[in-house]
Amino acid sequence: MLPAAPFEPTRWSLVLRARGEDETGRRRALGELYAAYWYPMYGFLRRSGRGVEDAQDLAQEFFGRLMDGSLLASADPARGKFRTLLLAALKNLDANAWAAAKAQKRGGRAEVIPLDMAMAEDRWQAEPAGVAAEAAFDRAWANTVMDRAGAQLQAEYVAGGKAALFSELFPRLNGGR
Repeated sequence: MLPAAPFEPTRWSLVLRARGEDETGRRRALGELYAAYWYPMYGFLRRSGRGVEDAQDLAQEFFGRLMDGSLLASADPARGKFRTLLLAALKNLDANAWAAAKAQKRGGRAEVIPLDMAMAEDRWQAEPAGVAAEAAFDRAWANTVMDRAGAQLQAEYVAGGKAALFSELFPRLNGGR
C-alpha cells in the first residue's frame, strides 16, 4: 500500500500569481497548484468513502471552482495555511454533493410518499389549455378539496347503510364530475 500523499508546503508566490491579472501566468500557476494538490484531494475523497468516479468528479469540480478565483481571493497567509483552506473548501463541496445525492435517491432518509404520477399526468392532459399556472393550481386545489369531501361523505353514507341514496344524490352535488 502506498503512503498517503502529503500536502506540499504552500508557495504563496504561486497562490498570488494564480489570482493575478496576467492570464498566462495565472493559468501556469493554477496548473502548478493543480499538480501539487490534486492527488491529496483525490486521496482525501477516496479515504472519506467516495468511489473512484465520484472522487474524480469531485476533484475535477473542485479545481474547476478553484479556477474561477473566488476561493483564491480568500487565501491569506495571515489567516492560516493554504492547504487548510483548500481542505475546508473540499469538505464543504463533498458535504454538499453528499446531501444532494441523498436528496435525489428515492427513499434516502425521507419517507417515500406514493404519488400516482400516471393519474396526475392524465388529469393534467385533460385540463384546458391556456390557463395561467396560478389559476390551474387554484382549480386543482378546489377539485381536490371537493374530491376528498365527496369521498368522506360517501364513506359516511355507506357506513350508515345509505350507499344507494349517496349514488343517487352525489352526481347532483358535484355538478356531474
